[in-house]
Amino acid sequence: MPAYRRSKEHRCAGYEEAAKLRKNSKPRQPKKAFTPEEKEKADEEKLARKAAREAKKTWESTLVPWTVNLDFRFPLGTMVCRLLHKHWVSS
Repeated sequence: MPAYRRSKEHRCAGYEEAAKLRKNSKPRQPKKAFTPEEKEKADEEKLARKAAREAKKTWESTLVPWTVNLDFRFPLGTMVCRLLHKHWVSS
């Protein structure tokens, strides 16, 4: 970043007013206080999400990568073959 952009002296004329408007435009909501039951429920949901992530990771690790078979051709007369032929003829 160029050195001249670090200086705060080179700002637009209405910068300070715009910054104040942006800062005061949205008041923040107060932080919600959870009850002990809600905390327990949230912890259970957190553990369930973590278990689902771990299960997905183990499932993904067992997957075998797909190998491309370039020698495979769709049988003649099938819908896929007709669509591919139509694409090749039109292009």
